[in-house]
Amino acid sequence: MRVLIAEDDAAILDILTIILQGEGYEVITAKDGETAEALAREQAPHLAILDLMMPRLNGFEVTRRLRACPELAGLKIALISALSQETVRAQNMHMWVDTFLVKPFDIHQVIQAVRTLIGPAKEVTST
Repeated sequence: MRVLIAEDDAAILDILTIILQGEGYEVITAKDGETAEALAREQAPHLAILDLMMPRLNGFEVTRRLRACPELAGLKIALISALSQETVRAQNMHMWVDTFLVKPFDIHQVIQAVRTLIGPAKEVTST
């Protein structure tokens, strides 16, 4: 399972990457919205976690562009921001995204959100 994380804060990007890789997800990263859009089109992730406030293209615009791309129809999108969920609702983005995560976030909530959206990365086998 491939997850794209687009976040301009290097510390947050590192934390999310380490946690999701530890859970077995393949992680690709971008530090701005323009790169995130290009990577999503090139690598077709299962989930994109997009920061709302990024350089070059913000999370709102990246979401709009990805939703307009027929090849990415199955892409799940999670927005992450220190802004309130009401801001997202005001932009009508709640109709475009699958979940919204508020900074500072709880790592366990992030893992649960990812699992809910795309399933666990690792197959659980019983012996």
